Amino acid sequence: MQSNKVCAVVVTYNKLDLLKKCVSQLYSQTFPLSHLVVVDNASTDGTQDYLNQIASSYNNIVTVFLDNNIGGAGGFNAGLKEYVELNDDFVVILDDDSILENNCIESFMNKKNSLPEFGFLCSNVRWKDGTACLMNVPKVSEGKWSDYIENGIVKIDTCSFVSVFIPKDVVVKVGFPITEFFIWGDDLEYTDRINRCFKERENYLIASSKVIHEMKENINVDIINDSEDRLQRYYYRYRNLNYVSRKQGLKASLKYIIKSLLTVFKIFRSDSQHKVKRCGILIRGLFRGFVFNPEIEVVDK
Repeated sequence: MQSNKVCAVVVTYNKLDLLKKCVSQLYSQTFPLSHLVVVDNASTDGTQDYLNQIASSYNNIVTVFLDNNIGGAGGFNAGLKEYVELNDDFVVILDDDSILENNCIESFMNKKNSLPEFGFLCSNVRWKDGTACLMNVPKVSEGKWSDYIENGIVKIDTCSFVSVFIPKDVVVKVGFPITEFFIWGDDLEYTDRINRCFKERENYLIASSKVIHEMKENINVDIINDSEDRLQRYYYRYRNLNYVSRKQGLKASLKYIIKSLLTVFKIFRSDSQHKVKRCGILIRGLFRGFVFNPEIEVVDK
């Protein structure tokens, strides 16, 4: 009989108020956690003091304090390394601004028993006003995506790290998220890796497992219109997603290249400022992606 111990892994960086809400909701779950792993990416806003304080009150918290900010990708890499050392059966991965509804994990547990063996499950991500969160739309599977639609379940191929539920044997087989990604695309690469490694398994969105992604605005990422102070991070986006598309095959790679180059033309035709800078960042990231081959860390069995 399979056990049902669930661990949550949260990565945080300078979002203390949201982290407090996130942790509070995790401890308010109708299905209790066995462990909570919180990885602090060298925050400077009092996060470490807060985590030390709650660690003295709860004996199931594992805190990881990183010396430098190595991005969400590095944080999830470190968090999952802690998870595989614990005697838990499933892990829920989430950012510090992901606020789980009280029955979010219970919905995972209830639905998993009625499903075939799966690679991962993901939550129904909403924004603060209850609408769908535009940044966290999973990729729906082609073909029989609606086999379980009557039960509020949709087959998917990839999703974001805003409440994704993964069995331990999957983590052991596929390894850890790629630290070198730093930001953007680490969740897409990891869930795509699961999808490719476990071809015999399906992955599902569970509609009743809801999480609020407390972003300031409900917008998708967009190098054309984003503010100048955020532009440099798009280098990682175009580099990382080029790498991911290469792993998916020639057709996916060509499609991504064409889409990226079309974005260059859209930038020059737009009303945005710093057009040359935007195009330069996109092109540098895209071309770096052709030679970007980071090592995938595996679990030391």
